Amino acid sequence: MGLQSCGGDEMVASSGNVVTPWHRSPLGYGVAAVLAAILVAIDQPWQGYWSRGLLRDIAVVATYAGLLLGVLLACLSRNRWVRWTACLILSATLIWHVGYYRVTHERFSFNGAMLVLNNIETASQATATYWLVFLPLLVIVPAVFGAFELVARRLIAFRARWSLLVVPMVACMGFIMWHTAGRIEAFPTPFRVPGLLIYCMTVGSHGPPDAPYIPATGRPMVSHIVLVIDESVKATHLSVNGYERPTTPFLVTRMDRLCTLGIASAAGNSSYTSQAVLFNGGTLANLVDGTVVLFRKPSIAAYAVSAKFRFGFFDGQSYQRLIASARHALPVEDFLYVSAGKEAMQPREMWDAWLADRIAGWVADNECTVTYVAKQGAHFPYEMTYPQDRKPFAPTVNGYAWSDDEAANRNSYDNAVTWACDGFLGALLPALERLGTDVVVVYTSDHGQALPGTVPGSRQTHCNPSLPPDSAEVPLLLWGSGRGQDVVRRIQANTSLVDNASHFEIFPTLLTLMGYDKDEVLRLYGPGLFDQLPAGRKRFYLGGVVEVRLRSKQVEFNPRQLRDRSLCGR
Repeated sequence: MGLQSCGGDEMVASSGNVVTPWHRSPLGYGVAAVLAAILVAIDQPWQGYWSRGLLRDIAVVATYAGLLLGVLLACLSRNRWVRWTACLILSATLIWHVGYYRVTHERFSFNGAMLVLNNIETASQATATYWLVFLPLLVIVPAVFGAFELVARRLIAFRARWSLLVVPMVACMGFIMWHTAGRIEAFPTPFRVPGLLIYCMTVGSHGPPDAPYIPATGRPMVSHIVLVIDESVKATHLSVNGYERPTTPFLVTRMDRLCTLGIASAAGNSSYTSQAVLFNGGTLANLVDGTVVLFRKPSIAAYAVSAKFRFGFFDGQSYQRLIASARHALPVEDFLYVSAGKEAMQPREMWDAWLADRIAGWVADNECTVTYVAKQGAHFPYEMTYPQDRKPFAPTVNGYAWSDDEAANRNSYDNAVTWACDGFLGALLPALERLGTDVVVVYTSDHGQALPGTVPGSRQTHCNPSLPPDSAEVPLLLWGSGRGQDVVRRIQANTSLVDNASHFEIFPTLLTLMGYDKDEVLRLYGPGLFDQLPAGRKRFYLGGVVEVRLRSKQVEFNPRQLRDRSLCGR
C-alpha cells in the first residue's frame, strides 16, 4: 500500500484511509495539565495583577487561561511547523524571562521593559557582561522541544487550526493592556514579554533626554536641597495643617522652623504621573499633549549635575524606569541610586526610616547635593505601611483587606500618615540639623487619597479620573537650616501660596535654589514658590495615569469638592 503526504505529519494511504500517529489519551491530558502547571509556576501571574473589581478580575483570568491554552494547543499541534514555531517562541521568551530574573532578581515587568528600551544603546555592553548568565539557560531550548515533541508524538496532539485560539486571546490581551493603568502583566510569558515591549514602545519615550535648557551661571542659594515625595499623604490629615487628630506631633513642635502651604494640588492622582512631573519638570501642557515631550525633558538630576551638585535618588519603591535614561546620561560619580527594597534588609514598613539615615549620611559626606526621595509612604493597604506596635488610632482594619467600616479605614490611614510623614521627618530633620550646614527640605506627596468607604460604589483610592479631588490633594511643607532658614522664611512670606500651590511650582523652585536664572526658569517652566500666584486661580491635575492616555483626562482641582473639608475656607 503506497503512502503520500497530506500536509503536516498526516499520511494518506492509496486507499484513502488516514494513517497517522496522532492520538489522544487520558494520560496525555494529564501530562498536558502538568506542562501547563509548570508554565504557570514560571509566569507567576499573580505578581503582575492588581485587583480592580470582580468583573475585571474575571476578564484577566479568562484571558490568561485562553492564552495559556493557546500555547499548549500550538506546542502540541499535529502540524510540525506550528509546533516547532510555538516551541521556539516559548523557548526564547522563557530564556529572556529567567535570564532577566537572574540578572535583576525581579520578574520581567513594565518597569523592566522600560529599562530595556531606555538603555537599548548599551545592548552590546549588556551582552558582554551577562552572556554567562544566559548561556546555561540554552538548555531550555532542547528541554521545551523534547518535552512537547515527546508528548505530541506519544500521548496527545491537536489539529493545527485549534491553535488559532491565540488570535482572539491576543486581541483581548491588547485591549486589557491599552485600556487599563498599564500595570497589568498577568499574561503567559510568550505573550507578556513581546507584549510589554510593544506596549512600552507605544506609550513611552526612549533614548537620551535633552540636555539642560538653561546654563548654570548663578550662585546656589543653599548647599543642599532635599525633595521628599511621600506616598498617598493628604494635606487635610496633617495636624500641622489643622487636622483635629495629632498625626504630626513632632512637626507641631517645629512650627517655628516649618512652613506649611496648606492644601496643594498634585500633578496627577497617580504616583508615576506626579513623579514624572517632579523629576522631569513637566507642565500641565506636557500631560495634555502626551508623554513623549515629558519624558524627553532634562531631569532634575541633569540640572543638578550641570550646576556642580551631586545628585542622589533614594528609592523607597521601584522607580528605575523613571530615572533610567537620566541615570545613563550622567557621570557615574555624580549620580547615586539607593534602593531600600534591595539594600535595606528590613521589613517594608522600616524602609523609609532606613532611607532617612542614609540621606543624612549622604548630605554629610558631600559638599553640595540635590537629593530626590521617593518614599514607601502610606500606600493602601494601610496596615502594611507602619509597625503594628505604632497604633495611636484604633480600632483599625483587620488585616490587609478592604473594610466597610469607614472609621476603621480612617484610623488605619491616620496611623499610616503619622508614621510615614511625622515619623520620617522626625528622624530626618534633626539629623540634618546636627550637620550645621545649609539645607532646604521640600516635602510633598505624590497624590492624596479617596479613603475607602467615602466614594459610593468605588474601592479605588487614586488613579481614576472620576474620583473626587481628595485623590489629588497633597501637603507642601518646607524646612531649612543655616541659609536654608532664610529661604524658607522668604517663601513663607509669600501668602499667595497658601492653599493655592501645586506640584508644578516645585521644579522651577529647585532650579532657582541651584542658582539658575530666575527669569529663564519662569519662561520655560512657569512660576515657582518665589513668585506671586493669582488668588483663587484654577488648578488642574491629570486624572488617571500618564502612560495610558485613553483613561486619563485633565481634571480641575476644586477644594470645595473635597470630602475632608475641615481646612477649607480657613
